[in-house]
Amino acid sequence: MHMTSQSSRPRSPHSPPPPQRALPVLLLLCTLAAAFAPAGCRSTPPRPEREPVERIVRVTQQVGGTHYRMLMHDGVWYQTFGTDLMILEPRSGRSIRNVSLGRVGEVGPAKDLAVVGARMYVVLDRDQVVELSLGDPRNPWIAERYDARALGIEPERVSVVGGEAYVSGRGGIVRLGDQQRVFSHPEPAGPVVESDEGLVTTVGRRIYRLHDGEFVGSASELIPTALSRVPEGTLAFVRTASAGAIVGLMGPNLRELDTHRLTTAVRGEVRHVRTFGDRLWVVSDDQVLSFAVREDRLVRVRDIDVLGAMDVAPSGEDYLALAGTFGRTIYRIRSTSGGPGDTFLRTQREPSRLLNARSDGRHIVAGSEEGVWLYRIGSTVRLTEEPYEEPGDPMIRRVSSLDAEAEIIEDGRALSITRDGRTIVHREPNDAVMHVIAPIDGEFWVGHDDGISVISARIEIEARLQEGRTEGDLSSARLRIDGPVTALFPLMVDDGVAFVSTYGGFGTAAYARERVRSN
Repeated sequence: MHMTSQSSRPRSPHSPPPPQRALPVLLLLCTLAAAFAPAGCRSTPPRPEREPVERIVRVTQQVGGTHYRMLMHDGVWYQTFGTDLMILEPRSGRSIRNVSLGRVGEVGPAKDLAVVGARMYVVLDRDQVVELSLGDPRNPWIAERYDARALGIEPERVSVVGGEAYVSGRGGIVRLGDQQRVFSHPEPAGPVVESDEGLVTTVGRRIYRLHDGEFVGSASELIPTALSRVPEGTLAFVRTASAGAIVGLMGPNLRELDTHRLTTAVRGEVRHVRTFGDRLWVVSDDQVLSFAVREDRLVRVRDIDVLGAMDVAPSGEDYLALAGTFGRTIYRIRSTSGGPGDTFLRTQREPSRLLNARSDGRHIVAGSEEGVWLYRIGSTVRLTEEPYEEPGDPMIRRVSSLDAEAEIIEDGRALSITRDGRTIVHREPNDAVMHVIAPIDGEFWVGHDDGISVISARIEIEARLQEGRTEGDLSSARLRIDGPVTALFPLMVDDGVAFVSTYGGFGTAAYARERVRSN
């Protein structure tokens, strides 16, 4: 209904003015009170101050990854996968639960684990050691964290000797109980084992004594054995070579028992060595081998052809658990009432070992001889029937933004950026190799061995040039991903990328707005 106000009606110049309406009593009181106490008569509450926010680069989705290490303990299968610890049923491989050990993009993948009493220690590659309580084996919970800064080394491996946990990595070895460094070396150190020389470790192809750092033998890795028919204290050893590796048995004096009869050659890269079931198990790129000691000779008794295995463990009588870049599976060794032998059961595939990626903007196709995967960006992933093609050199190493150019140089060890006729060189920490660049909204997103770095050509470069610096770490943001990251594709909506990582799977990363936490 339309209503006409009184003031809009025509009025004669001689007409009396319209009567004034009296103000409501409440409004009059508030008006008078406001003159003396304005804060006491506000009709609406004051707006709360907005919490400050900042733009932070985050991994917004990640699918796939690599199963590096497993452990069977107290009837539970513990399996590392990405930044998670999976708790599985040993016989069926059924998932019981997952424990998140860290956020993807902030910490490295879980690459090793060990148990001491009712405690488990999981190594997040070069970043942290996570201690979990196993009071309830099916429901472990995080009790403590030890980061690289506190340890004084970049942790990569964990081993147990005499009930003590030792963490090894770049920088040396730390005894975790009292967090004392017991060995120092600039290169990554291997696991700790006991010998006639005392506690020893490996660096490269050399064996070092911990207490004085003396060189005492030759091996790339040493593994305690549980084999009969060999002297007490015998160790298994791996010695890497250019075309494969040498695997054999070594006495506690750190000398090979028999270079001809108890040592053998293995093709490809040896991923892990274990002893169980009175067998020596060797996991390589394309097979799992089982050896027995018979008549003072190392005899190969079983070959399991499987691409991408990283670890093996017994999951029950006549059954093995296998895991790696292909995913995880149960393998039945011999024929039983449950079915024929030499059979893979309950296989769970996961995208990893991704090579030769290509994209149409909405999907990415990548894979290897282990399988080719189709990733719908930001959504799902599935295996395809497409044949695998050997990669050429699709990685983008030279790009331009609105006001700068960038090029990967020095075999990936440096990134040259030129802006306004001036050049500055970016280098990644730990000398990580860079593989691919993507220009996005005036920034350069760089994929490398350790993940993704974001470099602002407008801000970071200009600031450093004004300081007179022409080389260094120019990144304004960094994401830790199980690399190498070899492909980056700009997202169609957000300021970010879809990425392909050889061992870390597929995913997306973009800017997100988060509240600034006050200290």
